[in-house]
Amino acid sequence: MSFRPWLLLWLLILACTAPARAAQVVLVVLSDSTAPYQEVLRALDAGLLPPRYQVRVVSPQQIDAGAPQAQGADLIVTLGVQAAESLDRLPPAIPALTALIPRDWYVARGQALLLKRRDVSVLFLDQPLERQLRLLHAALPEAREIGVVLSPQRSWLLPRLEQAAQKVGLKLNAAVLGPRQGLVMALDKVLGESDLLLALPDPEVFNSATAQTVFLTAYRYREPVVGYSASMERAGALISFYSTPAQIGRQTAALAARILASADKSLPPQYPAEYSIAMNDYVARSLGMRLPSEEAIRKSLDAAAWHRDAAQEPRAAEGMEGIWND
Repeated sequence: MSFRPWLLLWLLILACTAPARAAQVVLVVLSDSTAPYQEVLRALDAGLLPPRYQVRVVSPQQIDAGAPQAQGADLIVTLGVQAAESLDRLPPAIPALTALIPRDWYVARGQALLLKRRDVSVLFLDQPLERQLRLLHAALPEAREIGVVLSPQRSWLLPRLEQAAQKVGLKLNAAVLGPRQGLVMALDKVLGESDLLLALPDPEVFNSATAQTVFLTAYRYREPVVGYSASMERAGALISFYSTPAQIGRQTAALAARILASADKSLPPQYPAEYSIAMNDYVARSLGMRLPSEEAIRKSLDAAAWHRDAAQEPRAAEGMEGIWND
């Protein structure tokens, strides 16, 4: 029995002298330092804590041709479009995760840019169309026809919108801006045929200069606007569905940890897993409408997703991205 203290002492010495596991280095490229980006970064930092991870933060302007900031990095995480576009100045052998990017940018430019790298994963900023329409249907079950106005640059969305609307049992009335059809004419066309106006992140249609025109025209038709951000709800949308910076940051951290722990350094493009719902009670009262509670809307969506998963077992195995992708 006398050998036991010596054995314990030897094990203690061995544990103290064993080399510590090196932290995995995550290089974060931040498009700018405004509040939303800082909120994403805080959530990302909280999910990638030392000593297991070491997070370095740089701006796109700090990355030069030699990219010394990337030395020893195990993963590059870009936040925002400007940061994603700086990837061509960073070593292509390092796996990359691009987050906070709109799907429009990815389709128009980002996909060709990002595919130059060996391992790249994408987390979109916007909501998948089917989820957005199912939330809309859960919140406004009496609405049967939805109006959408798009710019010519985003007219490629129409077939996807049609398909998503059909799945939810809604009819789509769409108008595309053009030389002979300005914003007011397009709004008059779709609002005259629809029960509501669905706003999509199209800066040619919805921006600070056009917001008043959109909301006043919809109010003239006594029809609600369904938005895609908290600011739209505050500006006059009846309800908005969106993911907060903190939600995006948490998912980015989880995906980064998953990539670092896996032999497969490339994941399929994904949409936000978490989402928020903002409702404008003042607009609801003005339109004489009563909205269900947020809990009821979420329950309705969860029930619809459960039934869809049961009917699509092969796709359900793909995870959130398989279920919600357009």
